[in-house]
Amino acid sequence: MRKKITQLLFVVVIIFLLFILPTNYAFKVSISYDEIERYADMLFWQIDQLMEHSKQDMEYTKKDFEKECIKNAKIAAKIIEDRPEVMQAPEKARELAKLMDIDEIHCFDSQGNLYAGTNIDSYGSSFPPGAQMEYLAPMLEDHSLELCQQRMSSTDNKKIMQYAAVWREDGKGIVEIGAYPERVLNVIERRMLDSVMALIPQNTRGNTYLIQAQTGVVLASTNKTYIGENVCKVIDLAKAKEDSITIDEIYYERQKVTVVLRKSGEYIYINTHNFRYIMQTLLLDTVVLLSYLVLLSVVTVTFILFYMDKKLVRSLEDIVAELNKIEEGSIENIAVKTNVPELEVLLYYINKMLQSVLSSFQKFSMIIEKSNIPIGIYEYNVFYNKAFTNKNVFDILRMEEVEDQQSTESLLRVGERILKIRENVQNLEEKIYRIEEGGQVYYIRLEEFCYGQSNIFWMMDVSQWWDRMELLKSQRDIDVLTNLYNRRAFYELIETLFEQPDNLKHAAVVMIDADKLKYINDVYGHQQGDQYLAGIAALLTRIETNHSICARLGGDEFTMLLYGYDSQEALQTAILSLLEQRDHALVQIGDEVRMQLQFSIGYACYRKDGIDWQQLIHCADERMYADKKQRKMQAKQNPQVPENPTE
Repeated sequence: MRKKITQLLFVVVIIFLLFILPTNYAFKVSISYDEIERYADMLFWQIDQLMEHSKQDMEYTKKDFEKECIKNAKIAAKIIEDRPEVMQAPEKARELAKLMDIDEIHCFDSQGNLYAGTNIDSYGSSFPPGAQMEYLAPMLEDHSLELCQQRMSSTDNKKIMQYAAVWREDGKGIVEIGAYPERVLNVIERRMLDSVMALIPQNTRGNTYLIQAQTGVVLASTNKTYIGENVCKVIDLAKAKEDSITIDEIYYERQKVTVVLRKSGEYIYINTHNFRYIMQTLLLDTVVLLSYLVLLSVVTVTFILFYMDKKLVRSLEDIVAELNKIEEGSIENIAVKTNVPELEVLLYYINKMLQSVLSSFQKFSMIIEKSNIPIGIYEYNVFYNKAFTNKNVFDILRMEEVEDQQSTESLLRVGERILKIRENVQNLEEKIYRIEEGGQVYYIRLEEFCYGQSNIFWMMDVSQWWDRMELLKSQRDIDVLTNLYNRRAFYELIETLFEQPDNLKHAAVVMIDADKLKYINDVYGHQQGDQYLAGIAALLTRIETNHSICARLGGDEFTMLLYGYDSQEALQTAILSLLEQRDHALVQIGDEVRMQLQFSIGYACYRKDGIDWQQLIHCADERMYADKKQRKMQAKQNPQVPENPTE
């Protein structure tokens, strides 16, 4: 026993370690990712703040750009006034523009005609009333004007150019300069982004990147070597969400990298962490935890084994031997002496319970037998693995009585018999089960309930009561004349079926009304009229017996519910079969007369004509009366003389 317990303890320790270490690892990984996410969120927030301040500075720069253009126009005008030779050729004009970090220079005479500049194609143009240079027209009248305007470039119609124009100081003409705001502002923006990244704290375990969302190009980074690189092939930028952190794993240069992304307007912020550093921290924590757990487990197991050897093992072995006897059916007191007070108390209560179980069942069985109540009791005590029964059980279950009804073999047979009977359910709600024995059928009520540590079955033979109930039910629900369901039973059944539409599938309600019943009653008598109705009922019961419920509603009215068809075509086939047999089936009324069965029909299809059964009955009833009216009109238009006096 000690060996088994020792093995069990080590298995428990191993299972505990196998459980706690992966759990700890998963927990640490979760914490690490949470820390990475929080760090990135704080970092991206700082970048947002820095970018916001830089954008404000950018707006100020844009406003100052117009003033800068006016200033450059004045400088260009002064240079041209002092050194006219710089405008003698477009090449020299372009050199001056490059020197001043602008893109275009145009010279107009005092009449507004363009005579020199960086773009030779525009020579000879005049701005009044030219479309692109129209804004300069007021300057011909007012030499003090200094104008600035954005318009399409004269050299590239797809780009916006910032133009500024001023009069030369000698009044001999107007000088206009042009600069692409995008080019200038991009330079300023790059400087702005570099300044933002310069303020981000360096992290030896990863880098921070600012990406152009549209192109995937690195605009700024804490690692300068990646500026200008395109990261679309390495990182799936589509995962970046606006104002929401996304964590992804990639492999870059054979190393696993944790990537944190967030989109902010036209930029994507990325913060990377080398997975190797994360794993190093996790492994170190796991090794430390494993060392503590192994040490604690060794100490615990050693102490438990020592205590077991000293106090428990021998006493437990004796108690187990006595409990094995109880399992075999013995309910004698356990007479084991131990040196452990707790075990002594345990044995005392076990003995008390043994006597209590036996005494309680014996008293209860005696009361039942003395009162002559035909009730059977079968009790199985889970704790003691012991069963008890009274002698009525063998009679109720139709089992052969044995001398020792409390023997293990007899009780086992009773339990197996109960399990087998429970497979033959007659009425689950009433707990009625069916027994077939010797060609006869018996019914018993069998119920199970739990009380304390016992599962108790009580049973009673209810064969006579059940037969009477079935007879009463049949008399209540069945029409005596036709042996079909009556109106009440049909409505109850159809309402139950319509509460379970999946069982209906494709269905239809059919209303039927017997033709010429009054004629038969008057000519041949009511008994023959009843035979005529019974003939119609017999015909209906032959139509799709597995998919129909037939009923006589009263008088000459019948109804059918056709249901459970897999397709509308199959349902229509069944209805057509009924229509084909109409006027062709014969019924014997009296001893000598055979007559054709004639009746009117109307039907309504489920879902197509409605989903409420009462609505379908009403619809089918109207169609039945329409059919009856049509048949009467046809009979008047095509009178036929029957071969016999019956029709």
